Amino acid sequence: MSSPISPSDVARGACLPQRPAEGSVSPCLHPWSNVWINAAGWVSCCPQNRMRWGNIRETPLEQLWNSNPAQRVRRLIAGGVYQAAGCDRECPFLRGSFRPPEQAPPVAELINPEFVDPMDGSAYSNNLKAMDSAYRQRQEILTSQPIFVDLQTTVRCNSDCFMCQQPHGDDMSLPVETMESLSPYRATAGFFRWQGGESFIRKDFVTFLERFDHPAHPHLRRLVISNGSFLGRKLLERLVLVDRPPSFLISMDAVSEPVYQKIRRTLNHGKVLACLESLAHLQNVLGRRDLVTWNYVVMKSNFAEMEQAMDLAEQWQIHLNFAPLQGFYADENFFLFPWIINNEKYFSHIEIMENRAKKYRIKISGFSGMRQRLWNREHPGEN
Repeated sequence: MSSPISPSDVARGACLPQRPAEGSVSPCLHPWSNVWINAAGWVSCCPQNRMRWGNIRETPLEQLWNSNPAQRVRRLIAGGVYQAAGCDRECPFLRGSFRPPEQAPPVAELINPEFVDPMDGSAYSNNLKAMDSAYRQRQEILTSQPIFVDLQTTVRCNSDCFMCQQPHGDDMSLPVETMESLSPYRATAGFFRWQGGESFIRKDFVTFLERFDHPAHPHLRRLVISNGSFLGRKLLERLVLVDRPPSFLISMDAVSEPVYQKIRRTLNHGKVLACLESLAHLQNVLGRRDLVTWNYVVMKSNFAEMEQAMDLAEQWQIHLNFAPLQGFYADENFFLFPWIINNEKYFSHIEIMENRAKKYRIKISGFSGMRQRLWNREHPGEN
């Protein structure tokens, strides 16, 4: 019988929620649970942590997992020293401040899963318990293996989002042989995630994704972050109408075509809408609620369309996550620059939207993070 891990047992997503220690929540879990591998093969604990542990093309992940840099990151984050650990303060856990948060961010806003212990004596169940024990004791050298394996398949992309700094014209990609070399971790990991760039721009990715599933690992969940433009109805049916389909996080930062084109600088608006609608239909066919999540990066240009996005997500019955824009964009990022949108107007409108969201049947996340980012913006001396 499966048993969800409670806050008193193990971390959910990126932190152990609601377990204060010395006046603040427990530290970010990533250095004990996660591994991030970018398209060049560099390994760290998170896409938003700059402390490299080494390169998987030169050194096996097994060695990098307990390398000196990995131990240092665990030590620093255990002590709450996030900046020295290489963290980006705009990440969903820190939310605009290098100080540890006073309240744990909601799991949904971290775009990470809740790890579930099947309590079956499997390698995964045992690894989850070992990871939790290592985290509780703030161990730097781990006997546990990664619970969450996150890979950047390529930097190539057919979109040109103004807020993305990746060199999308570059052919840098993680070799499929490297991705397949991580197959042994399927036994002990609860989650594999692939992102880009745009993974589906690779001709070999669909076959790889299908082949990576295995009936011997029923606990293993797979997720792909995508802009949705390559995911037509036939391909989605091929990927989803199987025993254990992957899940999808589809990035679309607008409802109207003009705003979409301004942000993404591409003409794929209709394709992405069709992708979301198809996934919503397939989710209903499968009787699931976790097949697709719509991720919407909030900024000045699309702030006025947030309510439309909520209505559309409710119509489709898919989860929606609002993620604050990150980066120094003085014309768009009102989470950093107060002159872009009036603070009083923002809080009033966000309160209206949040109250409205409570009446919907779907999960809409992101309000907590947006409020916290605005608070941190208004209290720079405390960050």
